[in-house]
Amino acid sequence: MNNWKLATIILAILLGISLMWSVQQRANFEKTQLKAYVLEYAQLEYALKDTIESYEQGGSQKELGERLHWLSGFVVNINPAGQTVAYHSFDFDYDTNVVLSEVHRKARGNQATEEDIDRLKTLHQLINRFQKSALDNVEHKTVADYEADFIEFMKYYETQKEYLFK
Repeated sequence: MNNWKLATIILAILLGISLMWSVQQRANFEKTQLKAYVLEYAQLEYALKDTIESYEQGGSQKELGERLHWLSGFVVNINPAGQTVAYHSFDFDYDTNVVLSEVHRKARGNQATEEDIDRLKTLHQLINRFQKSALDNVEHKTVADYEADFIEFMKYYETQKEYLFK
């Protein structure tokens, strides 16, 4: 009978260790996904900055429209895989794509205005703020740190959103 008790205790310990390891692996996976999500926003920030500068240095609206079309497609695929705390920034993801698509359509028809370019500049500033705050101390961030950053950014974003949709 003592052998069964010992075997049960060992099995319970092994099950507990396995459960703890599984939880740790999930947290590491989610952290990796969030880091990739933020790094994709860093790429978007750079590409949008380059697009705006290229247009302002004499680029055509057709070229602007083509670049924005590409960026819009990039944004559609920017969301992290799996269940992560990035859901807090879903509205920002969605609105980013809306602004890029709207200005893209106008530019392709050669109808983009200075107000549209200002919208792109505002979007660029918001993306820059988002990715810089989320990349701050990235190697030591926890999932809870990312979540706090996303929530803080979204509070700021809600105060600035109106400038994207004038």
